[in-house]
Amino acid sequence: QTIPREVYERSNQWYDKLDDERKKLDLLSREAWVTCDSLKVLWRRAHPAVVSIWADMQQAVINAIANPGTPYTVGKLVIESHKSWLTILLPSGRRVCYAGVRVEEDGVTYMDTEFTGAKWGRVRNYGGRFFQQCCQALARDVLAHGMLNAERDGYEITLTVHDEIVAETP
Repeated sequence: QTIPREVYERSNQWYDKLDDERKKLDLLSREAWVTCDSLKVLWRRAHPAVVSIWADMQQAVINAIANPGTPYTVGKLVIESHKSWLTILLPSGRRVCYAGVRVEEDGVTYMDTEFTGAKWGRVRNYGGRFFQQCCQALARDVLAHGMLNAERDGYEITLTVHDEIVAETP
């Protein structure tokens, strides 16, 4: 009842367009899928700056591939391509690298182990996912910096879990 009718109807129509195989993979009832999609739409409406940076990222990646050696900036990220490689320079100075990158009719692809991790193949990507991957890489950099600080301050790290450092102390 709290979801605006036009959003809920849009998500219902979107569900009808999904093929049967995709519906099976989602493992959600129609009602659950439509509710989740509606919440996604509402979140995106409430955070237009985030959605905008996804589009900016997509365009910068496409421009970088089309113009090798020319850097494109999105926020504090610098996107560049050289031959068949795309690199994204993070604020930490580290680069996220994508091999065999190219623009195809239905988006940007690169070579990687597919989601199973077992097979090398072409993987599709888009601005939102490129940005998410940079956020994850930056989170790793922050964690690594925190680990160095913790060890310098005498904490013996025994484990890291996602974004947490675990140390045994007296």
